[in-house]
Amino acid sequence: MTEMKYLLLSALFSTALFCADSVVTKKAVFGCKTGEVKAFERILDSIRHLTSYYDKNGQKYDVVLIAQSECVKFMLDNTDGTEYAKEEIPMDVELKLEKLKGKVRYEQCAVTLDRKGIPVSKIRKNVVVIPSATVSTVDYQLAGYAFIY
Repeated sequence: MTEMKYLLLSALFSTALFCADSVVTKKAVFGCKTGEVKAFERILDSIRHLTSYYDKNGQKYDVVLIAQSECVKFMLDNTDGTEYAKEEIPMDVELKLEKLKGKVRYEQCAVTLDRKGIPVSKIRKNVVVIPSATVSTVDYQLAGYAFIY
């Protein structure tokens, strides 16, 4: 009879873990420092694969992309008067950013903006400016987010 109790408890515990896993919000933070288009596209593709998987499996998620350094050029709505004024973001990247709307939160490091002399007004409307990418990354990790770089 004792063996049966252990089997029953084990089954209940396993079921509880499975159910809890399907309710838990999956949390990931992606770091981006690159200004290279292909590297940025790979980051966006990784985010798309992750969010598609979670969507397909009915899982809740919270995904954040923190941009700093050269990655700022992808967060700009207007490049006039910046060092990126002569660079054009390819339509492929724009489409990937558009497809991820509502699936990922974008954050831009204020330290980068300050160092590069870029006013906040040049940042895309859906991007939140944060004081420090490094501090935010640590805070996200302490809050249980997986850090993907």
